[in-house]
Amino acid sequence: MAKIKISSAKAKGREFQKLIARGLAQVLGLVYGTDQDVGSRGMGQQGTDIVMSAEARRRFPYAVECKNQETINLWGAVRQARANCPEGMSWLVAIKKNRERPIIVMDWVAFLELVRDANVFRNSEGYCRDLSGINYDVEKDEARPS
Repeated sequence: MAKIKISSAKAKGREFQKLIARGLAQVLGLVYGTDQDVGSRGMGQQGTDIVMSAEARRRFPYAVECKNQETINLWGAVRQARANCPEGMSWLVAIKKNRERPIIVMDWVAFLELVRDANVFRNSEGYCRDLSGINYDVEKDEARPS
């Protein structure tokens, strides 16, 4: 199997970052794009992969590191996420490989806080915000509204 070119790998990573940023903006009810509430950091720049405004960070206090790779050094990705995590936020790593839905890796205590907070915001029927409108098409490798 031929190795992917560096330019192709960077483009693949950039598209994954955009997918994550668009999804976050949609769920948070914020604007996605350059110089907007939620955006994707340029490849090779220092800091978290997803750039967020103060309001976005208030609604989603997680520093996101994105990895779109067939094989991954998980602990290396976690170290990178921790190193880029600003004070007052928790880190998480979004991981994707071809023809698979993205997954998230995060700190256990941050996960427990997320579960606790999600239960505070349940409606009278016990449901959180409806996410049924967000689907992931594995074959096309993209998120799309239903």
